[in-house]
Amino acid sequence: HGTRTRSVAHRSPPRSSIDGGFRPRADLVDVFARLLPGVVVTPATFRSETALAAQLRVEPRRIREIRGARLVAPQRLGRGWVYGPEDVRTLSVMLALGRLGATLHELEIFFDVGGRDGRERGNGAIERCIAFCNRLAERMEDEIERLHALETLFDGPAGDFAPTF
Repeated sequence: HGTRTRSVAHRSPPRSSIDGGFRPRADLVDVFARLLPGVVVTPATFRSETALAAQLRVEPRRIREIRGARLVAPQRLGRGWVYGPEDVRTLSVMLALGRLGATLHELEIFFDVGGRDGRERGNGAIERCIAFCNRLAERMEDEIERLHALETLFDGPAGDFAPTF
């Protein structure tokens, strides 16, 4: 009888947290946390992405996408993630910017996640902020134009849309 071996998939040990170098810039998160309406600031810690998603009124998948893009860096605990107050605030800012039309890729670039653009973390922050806000403003202007166009469809004579009984 020969000895049979079984191949086992090896996994790297879970990280205790995402490397500090991959955290979004806290100073930029602070600015947007003060400027954007609806940013959640809570002293609570969440041990479940599902519970956090319910608190923030989003799908848990959206939280996983943001975590996967390294825009938020919760602590790893067993098979789950623990979101502290700073993580909740950062996540809330990312969600608010997403509601304004920012994509995950744009957020990664803007917050210089991991220093991917090769510059020192402090260089170009003001220029990036201005360019990012200008792109969002252009998108909002386009959306306002679309809403005005839709509004003109309903601005016809009142008799056009009056119900007939």
